[in-house]
Amino acid sequence: MGAPRLLMTGVTTGVCVQTAIRKANDRSYECLLVEGATES
Repeated sequence: MGAPRLLMTGVTTGVCVQTAIRKANDRSYECLLVEGATES
């Protein structure tokens, strides 16, 4: 869709969210973790 940046939220931050951010970075997306919208 051409979006260069992603806002990331979710649960199990230390596993699922972290992996999603890493994979998005590998695909050249700029990621921002919304700290108030995550949980471990």
